[in-house]
Amino acid sequence: MKWFLRELEKRLPVHAFLRKHLYKYQVPQSLNFWYVFGLLALILVVNQFLSGIYLAMFYMPSINQAFASIQTIMHDVPSGWFIRYLHTTGASLLFVVLYLHMFRGLLYGSYRKPRELVWGVGMVLFILMLLQSFLGYVLPWGQMSYWGAEVATSAIGGLPWIGPALIGWVRGSLEVGAPLLQRFYALHVIAVPLLILYIIKLHIVAIRYVGSSTPTEEKYPVKIAFFPNHVAKESFSIAVFVTIFFAIVFFAPEMGGVFIEPINAIAADPMQTPIVIHPPWYITPYFAMLRCIPNLFIGVMTVILSLLLWFCLPLLDKGQQRVLSLKPKFFQFMVYLFAFNYILLGFLGWFEYSDWSLWCSRCSTLFYFLFFVGMPLYSSRGDAL
Repeated sequence: MKWFLRELEKRLPVHAFLRKHLYKYQVPQSLNFWYVFGLLALILVVNQFLSGIYLAMFYMPSINQAFASIQTIMHDVPSGWFIRYLHTTGASLLFVVLYLHMFRGLLYGSYRKPRELVWGVGMVLFILMLLQSFLGYVLPWGQMSYWGAEVATSAIGGLPWIGPALIGWVRGSLEVGAPLLQRFYALHVIAVPLLILYIIKLHIVAIRYVGSSTPTEEKYPVKIAFFPNHVAKESFSIAVFVTIFFAIVFFAPEMGGVFIEPINAIAADPMQTPIVIHPPWYITPYFAMLRCIPNLFIGVMTVILSLLLWFCLPLLDKGQQRVLSLKPKFFQFMVYLFAFNYILLGFLGWFEYSDWSLWCSRCSTLFYFLFFVGMPLYSSRGDAL
């Protein structure tokens, strides 16, 4: 047996791989609570893949059967309700974790040299997650799914030059219908997940090459083994998160209509428009930007630019310090105000359109861009402002 394992290791060095990337890999001992969200995101991605495979076995990508197949999963398939709630709750909590993970990047300057590529690859992954979540949001083919697809694909038409052709390809016809549902199913189940897996690999490789940032400015931090030392250190946070996750699944899977909207329990009806149309909560900040601009082309370009600006953070931050707590007070104030403003945009994109929400959305959108555009000034001058 030992001979067989030794020969197998020569041809498939599993033990050497684990030793290099788990036991021998070193991380700074000073990593705190904020650094657990990357691992939690990976755990939730695995949950999404496994639960998604199970759901795909029973889902029917047809406008006549999609909604009914979801009801079958919920009521007739053994443990189907549990698997679906794992998937829907996992999707929302994944974005909770991703947003906290990104905020940690702002707290500890994870976008600063030499981690610019880590940040850029992470932002590509974030955008792909947004796309993947919206594709899945449409598949139940309820009222909000249908009208959300209608609004989103209409916005695609606002893209310059390629808009009309792209909306025709996405819809597959003049209106939202069977071709769109089949395309979204294929993209959600096959194409985008494969791309996400590859980008996750690149993100991990980039992190392993340059190392994680630290919550301090120390140049030579004390390091510990990633496994089991660091994993054991984070085990309590992971246990608390898993407890919260299953508590939501069993006791509040709809989370007050935020994780699963009641109106989506009604089959799609092209003849009846809901009073309020909005995407999932984690996309509503960008929907608020799109909705507050009357010109469709300008609105779409504003949303695209708002996402691209995240990639520019390594170039925009001109400060000498990496950790936020050591930066000038004005910079800290701007970061926390930006986080509040982002949450406010999410609320504005969720609720019904009105005059006050229109002007609040415009002001919040303006501040969103001023945060990035003004960063070279207030990051370098800081308290002098």
